[in-house]
Amino acid sequence: MDEATSNIDVASEKNIQNLIDEEFKNSTVLTVAHRLNTIVRSDKILVLSFGKILEYDSPENLKADSSSAFYSLF
Repeated sequence: MDEATSNIDVASEKNIQNLIDEEFKNSTVLTVAHRLNTIVRSDKILVLSFGKILEYDSPENLKADSSSAFYSLF
């Protein structure tokens, strides 16, 4: 879904995210995204680089760690 939504405006993305949150609230959702605001609401984030796992944690923990790869994206 990332490529299909990569060029939509922020308001449309928010509507889609709200729909996903409601319709899939009891499901596991894997999200691949270019926009950080698309994934920052996730329970866990897996950061990959060149096919290797760099880190896996909650967005809050990754954003709080100034040495994390995820933090550097902000």
